[in-house]
Amino acid sequence: NKGYGLADRAQGIPNTPQTRFHLGSMTKQFTAMGILILQSQGKLSVQDPICNYITDCPKEWQDITIHHLLTHTSGLSAQLSDQLYREIERGTSGPVTPAEQANYLGLTSQWSLDTPPGEQTAYNNFGYILLAHIVEEVSGQSYRDYLNHAIFTPLRMCNTGYQDNSSGVAKRYFDRDDTTG
Repeated sequence: NKGYGLADRAQGIPNTPQTRFHLGSMTKQFTAMGILILQSQGKLSVQDPICNYITDCPKEWQDITIHHLLTHTSGLSAQLSDQLYREIERGTSGPVTPAEQANYLGLTSQWSLDTPPGEQTAYNNFGYILLAHIVEEVSGQSYRDYLNHAIFTPLRMCNTGYQDNSSGVAKRYFDRDDTTG
């Protein structure tokens, strides 16, 4: 085993076989798996309206199901989602839990729909923040604890986890003109 390149360019820290990387949106598969585990336990159905799990759910969301969020077909404004997601990243110093993200974005705010639920596919980060919130509501655990208990520990994924500032997860950003990565 050998690592190549730098895990942290600013500090000159090299990659090693033990370097952990932030996977970004690839973590959505764990959120989806968490939802499907809860469904297999009879605690929810992907056909349930999301408003069953969100206090003061906006009336515009009444027809959105968990399935719509999983498949990026909720109709929630993708542009607003991207804009507010960037605000979260700029406004925080370090990772934010899904519950904090949901509160920051305002689960009770009046979110417009670009299309009726189920009509169109549009990638939407906020939909997965809502799913993580639903995982917390249904499981009674924090998102981090639920993933550890339901997925990572049973599958012996000892080098996988929710990112925090002490986890040693490398943040690796490539410049557009970087041809080494």
